[in-house]
Amino acid sequence: MSMLCTLSRVTPSQIEAMRGDPSVAGQLLHEAQPIAPARPGVFARLLGRVPPPPARLVPWIGAAQQYDLDGQWHILHFLLTGESEGGAFPASFLCGDSEEVGTDLGYGKPRLFTSEQASQIADYLHSIAEPELFARYDAGEIEERGVYWQVAPSEEEQRAQVRDLHETMMQVADFAADTARRGWGLVIEVY
Repeated sequence: MSMLCTLSRVTPSQIEAMRGDPSVAGQLLHEAQPIAPARPGVFARLLGRVPPPPARLVPWIGAAQQYDLDGQWHILHFLLTGESEGGAFPASFLCGDSEEVGTDLGYGKPRLFTSEQASQIADYLHSIAEPELFARYDAGEIEERGVYWQVAPSEEEQRAQVRDLHETMMQVADFAADTARRGWGLVIEVY
């Protein structure tokens, strides 16, 4: 089973809706998230009187408003903070403290960042050059800290990994910058 991470852009009205009702976050962030009703009793199930799931309150925001980091989120967090968890904002945006919204799908609730925070994230990420990222890539430390990442065996392959990670990081920076320019917020979910 993989631990994945998705960054989602949300409008100010969507932010308010998520703050007001935790079920809204899951509906906004997931195309087909099951919205489970309360478990019906034994007799209701035996008699076939299981109520349908509740209707969606809001539509899914759509793939165009999301950026999937897949399994790269934890190594990026480590390279940005030097920690496997936590750290100081904005470096810790992938795995640190922030306002929680929605329901925990196994690895914590989705976390909300304002437009201003998205701008800070973008500026921070844009400030890190590839050589600096490679200097932070310590294979032994990555394995010792239990970072969710498969370290390549050779230095040449590790440099290739860092090139890919830096490219991804720049895409995330651009995604966050565009989010901030729109005046929208950013939701980060590990699941």
